[in-house]
Amino acid sequence: MKKKNKIIFWSCGIFLAVFLVANILIGVFAPRIVEQQIQQNLKLKASLGKISLSLPFTITLERLEIGELASIKKISLSPNLVALLFGKIVIHGLNIIEPVINIEQSKDGKLNLPFLEQKGKAPEIYLTSLRVRDGRINFTDNQVTTNGFKVVIGKLNIKVTKVVSPITSLETNFDISAQLLGAGDESFGELTLSGWLDYLKRDLDAELEVKGLDVTKFSVYYGNFISNRKLSSARLDLVSTAKAQNNALHIATKFNLSNLVYAQGQAQQLDLNVMK
Repeated sequence: MKKKNKIIFWSCGIFLAVFLVANILIGVFAPRIVEQQIQQNLKLKASLGKISLSLPFTITLERLEIGELASIKKISLSPNLVALLFGKIVIHGLNIIEPVINIEQSKDGKLNLPFLEQKGKAPEIYLTSLRVRDGRINFTDNQVTTNGFKVVIGKLNIKVTKVVSPITSLETNFDISAQLLGAGDESFGELTLSGWLDYLKRDLDAELEVKGLDVTKFSVYYGNFISNRKLSSARLDLVSTAKAQNNALHIATKFNLSNLVYAQGQAQQLDLNVMK
C-alpha cells in the first residue's frame, strides 16, 4: 500500500513539474510564435501580451492586437489532445472576451479585411462550443458619405453549443444578442437571434427579433424609400420566425414601422404593420 502511494505521489509530482516547466516555456516563447504566424498569414502587425496554460488543459491568450483590425482582451480554449493524435483539431469551449473588430469600407467598396491564402489542405477543425462576451464591431462606410458613415454593433454576446447526445449529431443551439449604438454609444435598437440548427438534416428553428430600431440612423441607405420628406424619427419592430425541415424553409415575419415624425415636427399618422 505504501509503495502504491509513493508511486501515485511521485507520478503527481512529475506531472506537476512537467506542467510548470511547460507553462513557463509557453509563456516565454509562444507569444512571439503566435505573433509571427498572424503576421505571416494576415500580413498585419500583431502583438500578444500573455499566453498561459491551466488545468485540465486550457490555453489562455491575453491582450491580442491585430493591427488596427482587431483587439481582444482574452481568448481561452481547451483542445482535445487525443484528437490531435489522429490529425484532427477538436476544441472544447472557445471563449472570446471583449473582442473589438474595426471594419472599414473604402470609397471603391473594398473592405479592410485581410485575404487568407490557402496553403495546402486545411486541417479539420471541430468546435463544440463558442462564447463571445461583450463584443464590439465598429463599421465605417466611406462609400456613402464623404466623412464616412459609422455604426457600432455593441454589447455583442454569442453562445453556440453543440448538443451532447447523440455524439454524431451536428445539431447546434445558438443565442445571439447585440445593440446598435450611435456616436456617443447611445442605443438606438436591439437585435436578438436564437434557435437551433441541424446541418446534416437541414432542419432549423430560429427567431430573429429587432426591437426599437430608429431607422432614420440609416437614412444614407434608404433615401426616400420610406418617405419623400425627411424623417426625424421612425421606429422599427420586427419578429421573424424561420422553420425548416429537410431543407424546406418557411419564414413568417411581423413587421411594424411606427412613430414616423417629419423633421419639421409634423407627425405622420400612419403606422405600417405587416405580417406575412
